[in-house]
Amino acid sequence: MLTYQYLVAGSVVGCDHELVGAPIADPTARPDFRVRTLAAEILPPAAEPAVPTVLNNGRCMVDIGPYAKFEISSDGSEIVLTPGIETGPSALHHILVDHAIPQRFALVGHTALHATAVDLGGGAVAMLGSSGRGKSTLSGALVADGASWVADDFLLLEVTEHNVIAKPTAWATRLCEDSAAALGRDHGQGDVIMDDAAKRRWNIDATKVAPVVELRCMFLLERRDDEHGEITCTRADPATALSGIATQRFLAGTSAVAPRSYLSEIAAILRHVPVFVLSYPNNFSRLGEVVDAVKIVFDRHSPVLAGASEHLLSVGSCSSTSTTSGGEL
Repeated sequence: MLTYQYLVAGSVVGCDHELVGAPIADPTARPDFRVRTLAAEILPPAAEPAVPTVLNNGRCMVDIGPYAKFEISSDGSEIVLTPGIETGPSALHHILVDHAIPQRFALVGHTALHATAVDLGGGAVAMLGSSGRGKSTLSGALVADGASWVADDFLLLEVTEHNVIAKPTAWATRLCEDSAAALGRDHGQGDVIMDDAAKRRWNIDATKVAPVVELRCMFLLERRDDEHGEITCTRADPATALSGIATQRFLAGTSAVAPRSYLSEIAAILRHVPVFVLSYPNNFSRLGEVVDAVKIVFDRHSPVLAGASEHLLSVGSCSSTSTTSGGEL
C-alpha cells in the first residue's frame, strides 16, 4: 500500500516507504510511477554491481547485491525494490534515489545524466565526470558561494527548440570525509549510507534548491594528481564533448537506449549548451580558485563565446609559487 508521495523533477512518485528530505507531493495527485518494496532477502554479491540489464520485454533489472536489487517495468510505471536482509533504510534510500529513479527516467526516454548542477543566477552550470572527480564538492562550494542546488548525481534535462532546461532533483548530497571538511561539515554528522562506503549523506535545505532553470554551460571535470599546477578551462572539441556527456548518461550502452537515439539527443544539447574541460589540481586549499574559474567562464559566456574553440581561461594566480599544500580535492 502506497503511503508517501514525492515530487521528483515534476513527476509524482508514490512510495511505500519514506524518502527523508524529498519534496512532498500533493497526496491527492495521481502518481506518475510507483515504488514497491518487497520483503528482504539474502542476496549474493552481484557479479557486476549496479550494471543495468534490459530484458527482451523491455524491463530493466539492476543487481546491487548483497544490498538490494530492483526491477523497472518497461513503461516506467513501477519500480520493484528487493532489499538485502541487512540493508538499512539509508542504504535503501541511496539505491532508490541515486540508481533506481534516475534509471527509470532514462528508460522512458528522458535525458538523465550522472552529473551535478547549480544555478548561478540567470542560468545553471553542470559538472560531469566519473565518481571521484569532485562534482559534489565543487557544486557544494558554489552553493556556499551563493548558488542554488539543481542536482546532485542525477541531472534531468529537457531539450527544447531554443534551449536546454534543467529540472531540480537535488534533496541530498553525498561527500567523502575530506570533501565534507573542505566545505566546513563534520563528517560524523552525515548519514552513514553503507558500512563500507566512504561517502556520507547530508540533506539539502529546500530553500537552497532552484526551480526549473536554463542550462547555460557544462564542465567536464579533470582532476589532476599535482597540487600546484594551473587551473585551466578550455572549450571541449566536439568528440570530447559528445563522449563526456554520453558516458554519463544513465542506461547508455544498454538496449534501452539506441546509440543513434542518444547521440541525436546529445547533439541537440550541444546546439544550445557549450561544453568546457575544467582541469584543476587535487588540492582542497585551492577549491576557491576552482569556484572562481567556473564563475568567470559562466560570466563570460555569450553566443559569441559559444562558437569559440580557443583556450578560454588560465588562472594565473594559481601557479605553484602562490599556493600552499592542502588536502586532496
